[in-house]
Amino acid sequence: MKNLSKIYYKFPLVIYQNLIIVFVLLLLIGCTASEKQMQVAQFKFEYEGNHYLIRSLYCPNNPRSCNHLIGDDFVAVDLNQDRIIDEVIRGDITTNKAQIIYDYSLNLLERDNKLIKVQNNSEELKYIFKRQNFIFEITTYILEIGEPFNQFKVVDNRLGKKRISLFNDLKVDGRLDEKLSGSCLIVDAQKYYEETIEEGLIANKIVRVENTVRVK
Repeated sequence: MKNLSKIYYKFPLVIYQNLIIVFVLLLLIGCTASEKQMQVAQFKFEYEGNHYLIRSLYCPNNPRSCNHLIGDDFVAVDLNQDRIIDEVIRGDITTNKAQIIYDYSLNLLERDNKLIKVQNNSEELKYIFKRQNFIFEITTYILEIGEPFNQFKVVDNRLGKKRISLFNDLKVDGRLDEKLSGSCLIVDAQKYYEETIEEGLIANKIVRVENTVRVK
C-alpha cells in the first residue's frame, strides 16, 4: 500500500471557550473519545493586518480529518488536509483568496518547524469523472482497521462558484449512506454516483465484485 501524506499542527490545545465547537467537530469526523487518538491544534496568525485562526482536527487513519481556516467573517475548510482549500462554508470570500491566506499560514508553520506531515497507512484509490460544469470523484479507502468504504465528491462549478458536496458509501455497494457536507441533495448525488460508477467501469478504473463497487 502506498503512504498518504496528511497535515496537522503541533501544540494540540483545546481552548475551553471553544469546547462546544470542538465537540461538534469531533462528532462530525467520527473519532470516538474512547480511541483517545484525536488531536486538536489551533494556530493564530496575522495576514495583511487581519487576524485568522487555523483549527486542525486529526484522527489516525480517518479520512474525515480536516483543517478549518477561520476569519472574522468566513470559514473555509481543507477537507482532507492536503494543503488545498476545498470549500468556503461561511462568508463571501473566494476559495482562491482563502487559499492565499492558507498558504501563507502553512509557510509560517513550516518556517517555525511547527508543521507535521502524518503518514496515513491506509490505501486511497481514486477515480475522477468530468463533465460540463461538474467534477465527480470516487475515492475507495482501504483501512488498516475497519471495513473499506467509498467517498463520493461532487464539485459543482455552475454559476461561476465552486460548490463541493461529500457523501459516503459505507458498504461499497453503490448506494450512498450519508451526507457529510455541501448543498447537493443525496437523491441527486446518488444519480451522479451511479453515472460515475458506470463511466469508471467502462474505463476499467472501477471494479464490481460480489455486490461491491471499488476503485481499482
